[in-house]
Amino acid sequence: MVVYRFYHPRARDVAVSPDGQWLATAGDDSADFGALGCDEVEDGAVRLWDLSSSDPFPAYTLPGFTDTVWTVAFSPDGQWLAAAGQDKTIAVWAIDGLDDGLPPVERYRLYDHTNTVAGLDFSANSRCLASVGLDRTAIIWEVATGRRLHTLAGHTDWIQDVAFGPDRYSPGEEPPSEDGCGGDVYTAGRDGAIRRWYLGPSREVLTLAGHHAPVESADFSPDADRIVTAGDDGRAILWNAAGERVGELVDEAGGLGQAHDQRVNRAEFGPRGDLVATAGWDGVAKLWDATSGDLLARLDGHVGRIHSVGFSPDGRLLATAGQDGYARLWSGPDGECLAGPQSLPLTHI
Repeated sequence: MVVYRFYHPRARDVAVSPDGQWLATAGDDSADFGALGCDEVEDGAVRLWDLSSSDPFPAYTLPGFTDTVWTVAFSPDGQWLAAAGQDKTIAVWAIDGLDDGLPPVERYRLYDHTNTVAGLDFSANSRCLASVGLDRTAIIWEVATGRRLHTLAGHTDWIQDVAFGPDRYSPGEEPPSEDGCGGDVYTAGRDGAIRRWYLGPSREVLTLAGHHAPVESADFSPDADRIVTAGDDGRAILWNAAGERVGELVDEAGGLGQAHDQRVNRAEFGPRGDLVATAGWDGVAKLWDATSGDLLARLDGHVGRIHSVGFSPDGRLLATAGQDGYARLWSGPDGECLAGPQSLPLTHI
């Protein structure tokens, strides 16, 4: 089996573009790359990799951060890329020219958070961007202008992740002006709570309680019927849209009694809603049947914690990002590594 690894020091997050052509990685670029034949780059950057190319280097490196980049996200319409991290800033780039060979263009930076920005998510209609951070605050922004629309406060500890719910409006139907984002927002925090917010006007409408430790992530199924959350208690829990717990992912074969034997950093539905991927501090990513909760595959290869996991839009690829500085691509539910663009170093096993 050949493993193709995208090198990014202490990679913290990974995202695949809506058209499946680009991989974005976020991390800490403070390492010295002279031994690898590369120039040293600035602390904290986003790297964009062309998945249709065999070039072993990123197509674009987007610097400008003074510390580690924690999170990166593509807008659903493929027009925008956002990233943020430990320097408390959020950068937003226009990427509509990528497929024509044009580089990303930074449109603006946002400075309202007072601590590390830990999570980002675009609304389903790509009009809004949500950010959350260690300042216990969630902020909703208008993507086109960078205007601050809503501030959501209620968590009693750091907010680790944010997810927009599906658009409540039919195609062509215009959301009311106070709710231009179109969907509710879910936030996951170290206070152990998952909170649901309605944005018109801003108010909390539901709290999901079930984890016994800080909650690291939350994600919607494509049909909006279920939510999967991941926590420091090693558990990945499934909920319905009403906030009722409907299941849990348990590694019975491993005798764990839960999903992972250490913190679960991320849980995410596949694009068809039939799979869930989880990633944890135990250095393992796992694929699950989203209906039965059965473990389908265990993906070993990272050394140290895995910070992030994400599916390609067609569900054919799974990307993981780890503390070992590598983003890996995997194919299919059988866990076989995908042969794809190379990076430094390239390892054959």
